[in-house]
Amino acid sequence: MKSSVSIYLEYIYICSSEHYKKGVILPDFRKIQSSHSVKQLYKGIKFIRFLRQTKLLIVSNVFRILSAFKSFFHSGTCRFPLIKFGDEFYHVFFGYYDMSPFSNDNSRLLATRIPKEKLAASSKFPLEIGFYNLQAADLEYKRIGETSTWCSQQGCRLQWYPSSSNRRILYNCIVEEAYGCAIHDIETGEVLRSIRRPVYTVSQDGRWGLSLNFSRLNRLRPGYGYSNFASCAGRFSSHSAKCQ
Repeated sequence: MKSSVSIYLEYIYICSSEHYKKGVILPDFRKIQSSHSVKQLYKGIKFIRFLRQTKLLIVSNVFRILSAFKSFFHSGTCRFPLIKFGDEFYHVFFGYYDMSPFSNDNSRLLATRIPKEKLAASSKFPLEIGFYNLQAADLEYKRIGETSTWCSQQGCRLQWYPSSSNRRILYNCIVEEAYGCAIHDIETGEVLRSIRRPVYTVSQDGRWGLSLNFSRLNRLRPGYGYSNFASCAGRFSSHSAKCQ
């Protein structure tokens, strides 16, 4: 019987040898299977070999799937054309990934944009608010307003208003010299209501909205909040311009 040390060293040798890579267990290792611990070790090696083969199989299948997709898109049989939304002179984006920019009927796509030369200055410049009409042939950006309360990660929390999600939107802006929110009709261009609280999200029935201190969020998590006003720790007063 070999000692535990020699068994361990042989186990390492088998796992790192060309024999193991080929799925072959060395004959001299099979001769020492009388001990229960050695049998368990042998089963462990077989299990490792099984995992290795399974991993190779999965990787092989992934490459096959990717190759199939490549052949599909380059063969001219793709029935789903790729549409690019953007502008040569503007940085175009929507906001955070927790919301959808598409209207309920998928006819419009919300978007915000800022000139590329002003992007480095971040929220010091207003952010344009608008949408794309997906049913139009030219896919021209329709500008409907602007806001100075925005950040690179979450934008201005632009979103469709739930009770009328095909024409009404809401976004954060300055209201009475403080953080607030506007409900905007994109067909008439009219601001239907201005709220003296910034809105993070709205309930599905459109009756309730969740607000937070965006200045404090920006202080604790830079890039996710607003820097228009100073943050006052320990106090939440979104309607006060002196303490945001």
